[in-house]
Amino acid sequence: MPDPAGPLAPTQTAEPSPESPAMLCESCGYDISRTAEDAVCPECGTTIASSLPERRDLSVRCRDWGEIARQVLLAPRSAMRAAAIGDVRILKFGLFAQIAATLLVTIAALAPPLGYAVAGDRLQLIFLPSLSFVLFGVIWLLTLIESVGIRFFGRQRGWRITREVSKTVCSLASVGWLVGACVCAVGCIFLHLGFMQELNLIDSRHTPKFGIIGALIVITGAIIGLLYFELLVYLGVRQCRFANPPGVRRYSAAGGSSGPARIQRVDSEQ
Repeated sequence: MPDPAGPLAPTQTAEPSPESPAMLCESCGYDISRTAEDAVCPECGTTIASSLPERRDLSVRCRDWGEIARQVLLAPRSAMRAAAIGDVRILKFGLFAQIAATLLVTIAALAPPLGYAVAGDRLQLIFLPSLSFVLFGVIWLLTLIESVGIRFFGRQRGWRITREVSKTVCSLASVGWLVGACVCAVGCIFLHLGFMQELNLIDSRHTPKFGIIGALIVITGAIIGLLYFELLVYLGVRQCRFANPPGVRRYSAAGGSSGPARIQRVDSEQ
């Protein structure tokens, strides 16, 4: 899955301003904006360096979208922990994963000619884009609801789950939709075999009911996609609940804090 825009580039670091959020310890949420980078968090003892925004370099380490997907699949916690908040490349990756999941299911459902041999070309041309729009709309809407939901629950728990954080987490978690789509595509193949049985193109006396098997696989794939997406969102929220975006106010060796610091503790539920 190459990135059409070319190799992934490092995320630019925004300049801090007085309105920028204070840098927090990403483990406990303590304000460390006035703490030196070579020190440790006064609250939990985690190194300050582990909370620096520059450490979130997933886009830098991964050359294309395929590598990002592999990182999320093989090491979801590490991938979420390394995701730069608001990274445009990651947001584009999430949209790509949703579109790819939609097209995969649509093509598997409608492309094999034997599956719709009884339909005319005009019906195919109408039904194919219609199914694509419906599937993409469902996936996009569920992702949006999840993004709003984690911001709401984050505020209730005292976490710093901003719009950028929720969009970044949900973009990476969209890999779950792609996994579910792969399972649904297999189910669509069995559905086509079931249609062929109904048309007596396959002897159904000595073969299983492919239509029933296909329907069960499609339903299972939809459930897997939803649950896997939810699991990745949960892991992402745990890794990004106090994430520091580019441009946070923090200690500067040249002259103290890079902005007016507010020493405070962000209550969290460990």
